[in-house]
Amino acid sequence: MQNLIQAVGIVLGLAVSVILTCAHVALQTITSDIGSENYTFYRLNREGYIRVELHTIHGDADLFVSDKTLRPSYDDFELQSVTCGRDVVDIPSSFKRPVGVSVYGHPSYDNSSFVLTIYHIAEKEDDTYSALIDDDNYYAKSENMQQSTKPSSSFGDGDADSEESPFWTLLISILKIILEILF
Repeated sequence: MQNLIQAVGIVLGLAVSVILTCAHVALQTITSDIGSENYTFYRLNREGYIRVELHTIHGDADLFVSDKTLRPSYDDFELQSVTCGRDVVDIPSSFKRPVGVSVYGHPSYDNSSFVLTIYHIAEKEDDTYSALIDDDNYYAKSENMQQSTKPSSSFGDGDADSEESPFWTLLISILKIILEILF
């Protein structure tokens, strides 16, 4: 019985680590170099909540993001990260697509090497004040949520628009395995 409890503990530990890993799905990784005072531009079309991480391997590269221009720069951007080392920018789902992303080579180094990784963040709610104000249907959604008395479920509705979260699918699969082990 004690071995069974240890096995369940190990399975649950693995499940938690897998679930945490599934929250961030790497969409693309780019390794490149950039010269001093130069920009490299990227275009992001993916919808949803996106995280852009820039790891500078050598030198100093900075990250600029905009939903207003496809060529964000030091003077024209909406989001930025200008640290030495790891730069991270979270792009809210409310940003209009396509989103411009640029990497800038800082003038203090002749050449900078970097790794740029784009992540899709699952189940991230964009609940910032500006996002709620910008959402034309916010008040209608709030009223519908208050008037609804039937709890919603993504299991067995038959609704073609509903989509199960990978998190719940994985969690249910793991629970089924645990139940099979126990009984």
